[in-house]
Amino acid sequence: MDPATSHQEEEEERAQLRSRYNEAVSDLLQALESEPKAAYSSDDLAELGVVLASFNPENPSFLESKACLFKPISSTKLEGFSVSRSDLPEGSRYWYNEFDEIYDDPTHVGHSSFSYVIRARAEQIFRYLRVYYTSLKKKSGRDVDLFEEFDGWNHIREGNSFLDGGMGLLYGRCRGVPRWEIRAEREWQDDDSETTSPHIMLVVCTQDDAKADELLFGELGSITQAIRNRLDQKEFEKTSLFPVLAISFFGPRHGRLLQANFTKSGILKVRVSPIYSFVRQAEAPFDLFLRYYACDPQDGPEYEFYSDEEDAPTQAPEYVSPSTESEKENLPPKEYDDTPSVEES
Repeated sequence: MDPATSHQEEEEERAQLRSRYNEAVSDLLQALESEPKAAYSSDDLAELGVVLASFNPENPSFLESKACLFKPISSTKLEGFSVSRSDLPEGSRYWYNEFDEIYDDPTHVGHSSFSYVIRARAEQIFRYLRVYYTSLKKKSGRDVDLFEEFDGWNHIREGNSFLDGGMGLLYGRCRGVPRWEIRAEREWQDDDSETTSPHIMLVVCTQDDAKADELLFGELGSITQAIRNRLDQKEFEKTSLFPVLAISFFGPRHGRLLQANFTKSGILKVRVSPIYSFVRQAEAPFDLFLRYYACDPQDGPEYEFYSDEEDAPTQAPEYVSPSTESEKENLPPKEYDDTPSVEES
């Protein structure tokens, strides 16, 4: 085939896909905002044009496939770095060294609500992950931080055109559903400093529990809004690839990984990992989540035009939390605080 013809066909397909995704994401946002639900089952999602599928974030076959749009750094690379607990700043020691001890701290606050406790515990996971990420140093050779050697992710800050259309559901508030908070919005900057990947990474903390066969409103809403904002950026008019990696933390102190991207038919496919417990530091998969926090986005026509729609939308397996009875007793009754904030009033 003539290269010029091939390029023209790619451009035509790209334009068609962008138009299809633009319509689909607009319809999805409208549906979410008009009839919000705390969580969406597979049937609910199907009505919205969303497919929920499971994925094993450590499966070599998946990691080598074109379906994997966020490839974690290898365990071998991570093994070359370590954290010196004694060298941590005092503020970091609380989150890192005392992770197990602070589990019940939120329940000791006077009149602490379910929402407050869950929010505080999700924050504990994120703070530990951040301290771990920023404190890893190379074990041998020159003094190099992990993120300096492997990570090209930058925080999206004020002035970035990603935010030109407003925060929308990235703001973390919608009447009638538990609040959520975006603790990190990140995009990948290539080495040439002129090229930014369309990939978006979000860290979402939700004031609720999650089930393996459902998506929380905060998860789905944040992913959808991120794609909407990316589609609107002029810098990304020449791509139809808009993947989102969501690192999601929720109650009682648990989390999971989500990878979302539109299929070529205009269906939003959200792959979810099993739900992992972070109740005890020794059992928590911090290494796995850190490897994804410093992942390598996969880009190019072979990913942009890849179709995995023949895959069966299998559901993620149920995960039984190892929480003890005492941990359950420490949670106040579930009551959602959906009182509008000052900005919403």
